[in-house]
Amino acid sequence: MFKDMFKKTYTLIDTKYKKPVKSEEPSIPQGLWRKCNKCGQPIYVEDVKNNYYICPKCNGYFRVHAYRRIEMIIDDGTFEEWDKEIEFSNPLNFPGYEKKVQAAKEKTRLNEAIVIGKGKIKGHEAVVGVCDARFLMSSMGHIVGDKITNAVEKATKAKLPVIIFAC
Repeated sequence: MFKDMFKKTYTLIDTKYKKPVKSEEPSIPQGLWRKCNKCGQPIYVEDVKNNYYICPKCNGYFRVHAYRRIEMIIDDGTFEEWDKEIEFSNPLNFPGYEKKVQAAKEKTRLNEAIVIGKGKIKGHEAVVGVCDARFLMSSMGHIVGDKITNAVEKATKAKLPVIIFAC
């Protein structure tokens, strides 16, 4: 009777003092497998990379980070990043925005939600911008807008194509 009335208390006590059951499953080294967000199947990490971050079982997409996307698209050693260090500001004075941006910088090791630069794709020069959803879901603040604008202006002067991977 009392157990049903104080279910949470008993649950906390029971879980706190119960000995963990030893698992019969073999230990798998961390980082070898990924779980597909769409089908839920475990997939070998190398298979994910070799299949361009598409699940080989259901064709679902994995999130690709900005520098990894650049590595996949741009010829080796030809990428020149532009506007990497644009000074942060909060012109609309959103409360707590500085802390959110600082946390995103620490988590992602990026300075902003987009990486812009020039490189070669199969020998042809192009200006490339890649958004990274890990950085505040790639929301477009003034720095992202400035970087895109600068990239398009430089590309126009150099008569280069512009490719932007938005997310």
